[in-house]
Order: sequence, then structure tokens, then C-alpha cells
Amino acid sequence: MAMQRRNEEEINDLRRRNEEEIHALRRENEEMREMFHHQQPSLSERESTRQTVVNETEARGSMHPSVTHETEAVRCAKGTCSHPFVDRIMDVELPFRWKGLTFEPYDGTTNPDEHISIFSTQVSLYSNHDAVFCRIFPTSLKEAALSWFSSVPPNSITDFDMLVDKFNARFATSKPHHIGSIPLINVRQEKGESLRNFMERFGKLTLRIKNLDPNVALHHLITALRPGPFADSLCKKPALDLDELRARAAKFMQLEELREFRSQAQVGENVERGKGKEKNNSQQFKQREPKPPRFCLLHTLQLQQGTDFGRSIECRPHSISAKTAYPPECRH
Repeated sequence: MAMQRRNEEEINDLRRRNEEEIHALRRENEEMREMFHHQQPSLSERESTRQTVVNETEARGSMHPSVTHETEAVRCAKGTCSHPFVDRIMDVELPFRWKGLTFEPYDGTTNPDEHISIFSTQVSLYSNHDAVFCRIFPTSLKEAALSWFSSVPPNSITDFDMLVDKFNARFATSKPHHIGSIPLINVRQEKGESLRNFMERFGKLTLRIKNLDPNVALHHLITALRPGPFADSLCKKPALDLDELRARAAKFMQLEELREFRSQAQVGENVERGKGKEKNNSQQFKQREPKPPRFCLLHTLQLQQGTDFGRSIECRPHSISAKTAYPPECRH
């Protein structure tokens, strides 16, 4: 009972602490919201100010047409209309937790479609508002692309789709050239090329072909293989699609790499074995010492006595055995 009471007290203490922390966080959020609203004017105030400016501009334009154009030029020169968006886009606030883009800005030299895809994916994590996309888009540009955006006429873009159309039209020449399926005809697995390297090379080529029919890719892949176990397997049991072919190719890749590993290991063992034999032969050759010549006993005695007959006789060294026939002068 005492342990149960102690556990209940600990749980109640934790609940009380959590409630206090939640209340503190709520108070901090309220304070931050009040500070944010005090620092920036409300939407109604901005709308009334904008309407006043528009009314004054229209009144001046009715008096003299050139005054309106001059006022607009001065306002753009001061930076108040340096963007190509309409006012309703600029009135939308950015997301509260927006931290900026994390990818490399676009400079106009790469594929614009890829840039739009990356940009939309990252911004959609914070907001799906069309005006937010428009306001953040200039921060994803640099160099030539940013210069183009600065040259777009003011109040000419009403939504993000229009901005994307203008962007793609300007940088259409930076899009990569999409090839057809004709280059697949000339692809062949080279002599000595592993199955893995060939499959990777063929896969990279198919990625460059837009809207490639999988059946066409399957046909060219089978015809490009060199004769071997994998090609024989496909002849016996054809693959139904590319996924099945890749799965079966993965098994043959493993077998091919295992066979290559074993052959290299065998070559290494043969080299080590050859080095060991050479080392043993050199050691045996070093251990052998030249044997002194053997002379017969009679020749040795005659040389010791210093006779002319002994000096003229030379007995050749020979190995003594039971079947050896001694010359007459060497017999004792």
C-alpha cells in the first residue's frame, strides 16, 4: 500500500509539472504573438494605406496622364514596386517557422524543371499557399536567373503558375536534350565487362530516355548481353518484365563476383607457393658445398716420394662402390 501511494504521489507530481510547463509555454506564445503584431501593421491598415495611394494616383492621373507614369516610375525607383507580383501576393505573410531554402540557388545553367520540383517540394513542407510560393521563389535564384527576375515588369504576375510558365520559357534552352530509344540498339556488353557494370551502364542510359516503354528496354537489354550463364537462363525461361530481370541478374552478379574472388585467391596461393619453392631451392643451393677431389692411395704415395712416375700419373676422382673396376696402377 505504501508503495502504491508513493507511485500515485509521483504521478500527480509529474502531472502538475507538465501542466505548469504547458501554461508557461502558452504565456510565451501569447507574448511573442503580441510583439509580432505590434511590430508589423495589420492587414486592414495596409489595405487602407494602399487604397489611399491608389486613389491619389488615380486623381493625379485624371488631371494629367504623364503624372501617373512619372509617379509610378519614382515609386519603382524607390524600391516599393521592385517585384513583379501584384499587391495581393505581397500582402500574404510568410510562414511563422520559415527558415529559408537549403539547396543551391538556380543560376540558369541547369534544368529549370528540376529546380521547380526541388523548390516546390521544400516550400510545401511549410505552406501550400500560392502567394507564399511566389514570395519565396526569388530567394532560390542567383546570377543570370536573378537578373531575369529583376527585369520582369511590375504587377505582371498574378499567381505561381504564371511565374513558372515565364521561368520555363526564359530558361528553356537549359533543359537537357531527351534522346529516344535508338541509342539502345548500339549498346552491347563488352568483352571482359562484368554483368554488374553492364547493368549499371544500361540503367544510366535508360534514365536519359523520356517515356521509355519498359518492353522496349527489356528487349534491348536481352539482345545486348554476351553469351553466358545469364543469357542462357533468359533463353530457357524469359523474364516477364524488367523487375524480374533485375532480380535474376542480381543472383548471377553474386555468383560472378564469387567466382572472380575465388580465382584471384587461387592465383595468390599459386604465387605464394612458387615463392616458397624458389626460397627452398636457394637455401638448398647455398647449403651444398663443393667436395674435394678424391685420389687413389698409390698416386698419393708416389706424389709424397716425389718420383717422376708419380707426377706423370693422374688418377681421376671416382665414387667407390662394389662394382667399380680399379685401374692396374691403383690396385694394391
